[in-house]
Amino acid sequence: MRVTFWGVRGTFPATGAKFVRYGGDTMCIEVKCGRERLILDAGSGLRGLGESLMQNDAPTHAHVLLSHAHIDHLIGFVQFAPLWRKDTRISVWSMANGDDPNAAARALLKPPFTPEAAAAFPARLEWKTIEPELSFEPVAGARVTPFKVNHPGGACGYR
Repeated sequence: MRVTFWGVRGTFPATGAKFVRYGGDTMCIEVKCGRERLILDAGSGLRGLGESLMQNDAPTHAHVLLSHAHIDHLIGFVQFAPLWRKDTRISVWSMANGDDPNAAARALLKPPFTPEAAAAFPARLEWKTIEPELSFEPVAGARVTPFKVNHPGGACGYR
């Protein structure tokens, strides 16, 4: 297993010299399990992960586990380069806990938030709802258990 932190800031991305060492992107963590990939949240750090994936010409299959529906955890979808490849498949998992992260992400990828032409990206997205404390296995050998956490609007964590 290999973990890469593509974004760890909260609420707003930050730029400038004082953010060079730790970065300024919002929440996005990649967990590689062999050849499979889990992505924890789709903050602005997802853009950098997408650029990295595009350097490899192989098809992308990723599992995005969303914690909640706030914009700082979803904004990376609009600039995730693999969405423009027809050989990309993305499974988006979320727990309907208060606000619905999947519904919020789908809305963000449509007009008026995304231009009409851009909303017709060729990647295949699968939207999956998970239940608190009910384990699932998005990739072979990676058992994940979502649980409710105290956060405005509702949120979940993953074990």
